Amino acid sequence: MIASSIPLKTEPETGKHSRGKEHISTNDYTLFQFLKRVRKRARRWILIEAISLIGLSIAVWFWGTLLLDWLIEPPPAVRFLATGLLCLWIGTIILKRLIIRLRAPLRDEQLALLVERTHPELQDSLSTAVELGLGETQSASSTIDLSLLDRTTSIAAASIKRITMGRLFRRTHLLRKAGLSGFSIGTMAAVLILQPTVRETWVQRMLLLSDAPWPRQVTLSIAGFPNGVRRVAQGVDVEILVTAQSTGKLPRFVELQHRGKDGWTTHRMGTRGASEGTSQLFTYIIKQPKEDLVIEVRGGDGRLRDLRLDVVEPPSLAKINLRITPPTYIGGGSRSLAATRLVEVPAGSILSITAESSKP
Repeated sequence: MIASSIPLKTEPETGKHSRGKEHISTNDYTLFQFLKRVRKRARRWILIEAISLIGLSIAVWFWGTLLLDWLIEPPPAVRFLATGLLCLWIGTIILKRLIIRLRAPLRDEQLALLVERTHPELQDSLSTAVELGLGETQSASSTIDLSLLDRTTSIAAASIKRITMGRLFRRTHLLRKAGLSGFSIGTMAAVLILQPTVRETWVQRMLLLSDAPWPRQVTLSIAGFPNGVRRVAQGVDVEILVTAQSTGKLPRFVELQHRGKDGWTTHRMGTRGASEGTSQLFTYIIKQPKEDLVIEVRGGDGRLRDLRLDVVEPPSLAKINLRITPPTYIGGGSRSLAATRLVEVPAGSILSITAESSKP
């Protein structure tokens, strides 16, 4: 609908010249009813457009969050932010596209100008009749030619029968927008009704912000990561073993990604042995890691996230104590020895070695 910023009055003022209320003609009444119908259509257009935009926004948000959440499973904070952005957007639509527009005055003179913009064949007859007849401008009462005004009003009343509301309110544009919104909402409702597993998981994750995993065809499990953490010694090769199980076709390959100080690195894991029906073992060796790594594993639609490989320094020899008990024939008695590279011990002696590690 074409908007106008022309500040005009809402209701006609009580005139004091000869065309008073008691002399309102049939043509005046026809124009008044026509403008009343246009005003009602305009407000209905605003309402339908706002509702369509809200419905389309909700549907786009639903499909976007459904796809992205299934693909990457973001943390609760990101999901909460997405929900907050939707609420903010819907609130903006309600305020700016509905409340403010519905409260804006739609005056007779303003509506007449809008009609003439889309129907130039009226040749200003409608706006003239409304301004001088229905509006009853007192300041111009002494100069109004009543016969000419009646003729103009008659022409306007006859012309409005040829006015099409579709041209005035862009009906095709509104129907297209409402249809797209209805189709989007319909597909969203169909998924929520016909796919209860999808509905429950989406509600749990997006609305209740739980960490319930999405059901997937491929399930991955990793060995040696209790609670998602594995500790290894620095400089030692680390073998990663992943088992893939599938309710359908097994993935052809599994990717292992790890992130250190230099960013993400991706490796393709190799298979170990033949597949056993619905499962396959995959392996990869990380060569002598020197820093902590964040690990993710992907295969088919299966995901393993938030795995951590903690690299620690291996223990070293902190202290060593030597005690020797020589045989009786050379004196006997227990005594300590200095720990050197070469320690000579008499034959027949008892040697006790005590070592302390730098770590338990």
